[in-house]
Amino acid sequence: EALHLPGIAANYASVPDAADLDGFGDFTLELTDVTLPVWTPSAVMGLINKYNTTDAQRAYRFNVNTSGTLALTVTVDGSSQLTYTSSIETGVSDGSTASIRVLRTGSDIKFYVDSGSGFSQLGTTRSGVSTTLFNSTAQLQVGMDYNGNASPLLGSLTRARVWNTATPDSSTPVLDINFALANKGATSFTATSGQVVTVNSTAIANPAAIRAA
Repeated sequence: EALHLPGIAANYASVPDAADLDGFGDFTLELTDVTLPVWTPSAVMGLINKYNTTDAQRAYRFNVNTSGTLALTVTVDGSSQLTYTSSIETGVSDGSTASIRVLRTGSDIKFYVDSGSGFSQLGTTRSGVSTTLFNSTAQLQVGMDYNGNASPLLGSLTRARVWNTATPDSSTPVLDINFALANKGATSFTATSGQVVTVNSTAIANPAAIRAA
């Protein structure tokens, strides 16, 4: 199973706000087995966020740009935003599957792609701020850029993880949503890390859903 998303507003997965999901120094965001029909989409597509613009409750968001690059946007005050973009595009072929990761170590921002042979850094390290991220009250959303309706993802993925470290391969994630372990068609289930995950959908032909390929 995987989370399949139609690229339509209000179709995404979410977990409630929690103290350990933002307010980070170093951190890592990772999406596993992401399959996109187009890796240079006609509009920005959101991967994962904890970012609400309506009441200045921004923390972070990670997305795919129309150029095929990856972008991380963060805020340290809930309002003003800082965006860092990978220096090159992912290079993933349309319709293909890859895992993607971004991490911050101090003031360094690094993007990674794994197309099947392990993670390798995508382009050069970007220089950012090391200030602790804002502790937002926004829910965490998978498959959306922000607010539950902005830049929705068209595609599928099997797992979403967040670490409050920049050492994901040797530490335990604070969030681990493994959609492959959820029952087909489930609208709510418990993440490996303990949070309740909700699959939000609308009345359309192919809404957000956990299903086989």
